[in-house]
Amino acid sequence: MAVARNSAHDVQPQDRDSGLVERSWVRRSRWGGELTEKPLIGEQVEATFLDGDGQLKHAAGIVRRGEDGVLSVESWADGVRRRTPVTRDANVSVLSRKPSR
Repeated sequence: MAVARNSAHDVQPQDRDSGLVERSWVRRSRWGGELTEKPLIGEQVEATFLDGDGQLKHAAGIVRRGEDGVLSVESWADGVRRRTPVTRDANVSVLSRKPSR
């Protein structure tokens, strides 16, 4: 029996609280529908959110999945790489879409 493995582009359990997942609801019937989720991996985004202390934070860069499996916005400034995880309640704008396969 083959075991299915999660690829880096699949929604993973740790993505539940991430703002870097595109979520949409499609109504399938009068009483129900289906939630679809797609990580924004590889997309150029800008995000604005409140950190744990209630401070307004901004992040801009490319969405990457770290070795720990967490989605974050990766940016470079002055030769230093910064990875910023983004909360689910963030305001995220996709600046450029990568071509779909």
